[in-house]
Amino acid sequence: MVTDDDIAGVSVFSALDPEAREKLSRVAADIALAPGEFAANQGDDRALFAVLEGLIEPVKSADGIERVVGKRDPGDVFGEVPIVLGTVFPVGFRAAEQSRVMRIEPHDYHAVAAVHPEIAEELGTLSTKRIAGAGGLQALAAEPHPPRAIVVGHRWDSTCTELRHFLDRNQISFEWIAADAPDAADAWGDTLTSD
Repeated sequence: MVTDDDIAGVSVFSALDPEAREKLSRVAADIALAPGEFAANQGDDRALFAVLEGLIEPVKSADGIERVVGKRDPGDVFGEVPIVLGTVFPVGFRAAEQSRVMRIEPHDYHAVAAVHPEIAEELGTLSTKRIAGAGGLQALAAEPHPPRAIVVGHRWDSTCTELRHFLDRNQISFEWIAADAPDAADAWGDTLTSD
């Protein structure tokens, strides 16, 4: 059960008066997570979370590869981007160790923010940093991803064309080397055979 002391330990809620913390503690869900368990998956509906104990890692999944893109310690919140923008989670949040988090539903957050607008202002500022700051979501989206596959084949080879279309449809990044291109051996890094 989330207590008002737990809520006082969360940075954005620390200035709330005891009565407001008590109200929030009654609606907040107390969630225990084992290492590797997700509090929120990439694409989940919005909610606001706070780390009460342990360590939570934001995880971005691209081309089937998960990448840790930060950390949230006790007292930190996550889910501020979806709660402020009304979107789904752009990254997942996974427990790096045994952890405890609280979850606040959007309508409960907005009820508190309506009475305490400084909380909404602080979350707005935090979400802006998470999006545009160094290492934010914009920087992650702009990073070129290395190809997951290299396709070597002739331009008019139907098997090669089908493979490239399959990779495109399944959003698997690849580099295509035309076998008859003058620089094909250099791009491949070795001699190409005619098979």
